[in-house]
Amino acid sequence: MNSIIREPKTQFNGVEHAASFVARWRPPEYIVDGIFQRGRVQALTAYTGHTKTTTALHLALCVATGKSFGAADVDQGGVLFLAGENAELVKGQFLAACLANALSPDRLPIYFVDGRFSISEHADLLMKQATNIDNLALIVPDTHQAFFEGDNDNDNMQALAAAQKWRPFTQMPSRPSVLIPTHPSGKKPDRDNLVPRGGGGFLNELDGNFTLWRRDDVVTFHWQGKHRGPSFEPIDLKLELTEHSDLTDAKGQKTPMPVIRPMLRKEKIEAAKAAEATDIRALKVIRDRPKITVRELADEVGVGKSRAGEIIKTLKCEGLLKLEARKYKLTAAGREYLDG
Repeated sequence: MNSIIREPKTQFNGVEHAASFVARWRPPEYIVDGIFQRGRVQALTAYTGHTKTTTALHLALCVATGKSFGAADVDQGGVLFLAGENAELVKGQFLAACLANALSPDRLPIYFVDGRFSISEHADLLMKQATNIDNLALIVPDTHQAFFEGDNDNDNMQALAAAQKWRPFTQMPSRPSVLIPTHPSGKKPDRDNLVPRGGGGFLNELDGNFTLWRRDDVVTFHWQGKHRGPSFEPIDLKLELTEHSDLTDAKGQKTPMPVIRPMLRKEKIEAAKAAEATDIRALKVIRDRPKITVRELADEVGVGKSRAGEIIKTLKCEGLLKLEARKYKLTAAGREYLDG
C-alpha cells in the first residue's frame, strides 16, 4: 500500500443531477458527540508537558468503555494505539489510568503496537490486523514526529504526504478516526499558536486540529485553526498523579503516574476563582512596579515564568494592561477592575 503516502489520483466522475449527488450524503457519525466524528484524520496539538499522550490515553479509555469525555457522550468502540514515542512511558501511563478507573486491561478493546515502525512499509499488514478489531473507532499514532518518514517535518510537501498516509485507514469498514498527537509550529509555549508543524501542508490535509493547553493541573481541550464540524465549548480536564501498589520501580518503591480525569463542576469553579485571584495579584504587583520583568512577576505571584507570561498576555488581551515605553501600565479598565 505504498501509494497511500502519495497524493491520491483524481478522476472525472461525470456530470450528475443535484438529487443523485446529495442522495449519497452520509450524515456525520460521532464518536464523541458534537466533537469527534468517524472517518476523520485530525491532529492533537500541544507543547511538551501539556499532556498529549496522557489525554490521548484518557480519550482511548472513554471510547473503549463508552464513558463520557468531559460532558460529551461517547459511542463505544475499539481503539488502536501506536506507541511510537516512548512506549515504556505509555505502558506505565496506561496501567495507571486503568488502575485509577478500576479497569482491567484484559477487558478493554484497546490494542497497542509497541514501538516506532515505517507506515509506508507496513501499511498493508497494519490495516489487515486492524480490520480484525471489532468496531474499531479510534486510531492514535503517538506521535506525528515518531512516525514521520521524511527529513523535515516543517516542509509542506513532506508534511502533506505524512498526513495523507493515514487517510486510507479511515476508509476501513468501521470508519475509524485517526487522532495524531503532534507538536506546534512554535518552540515557545503560546496558547494562540497551537497549530501543528508542517507549514500549511499538514493542516490543510487534516479534517481538524484539536488542542491542549495546560495551566497547573487543569488541561483545556479545544480546537484551533481548523475544525470540520460545529464548534464546541472548551473542555476542562483534571491532571493528577495517581499512586498504586502496582505502580512501583524495580526496587518496589511507589512511582506516581500522571492521569487525566473529568473535572468536577466544583473544581471548575474553584479553578476559575484561583485564576482570578492570581490575575488580581499580578495587576497589583504591576501597578506598583511598572518596570517589573516576567521572571520577577513570576516570583512575586508565585507561578512559573511561562505562566507569568501567559498572565500578562491575558491581561493585555482583556484590555486591562498595556505596554508603554517599556513599562507595563494598567488601563482605565484595569484600574476599575482592580478597584472593584
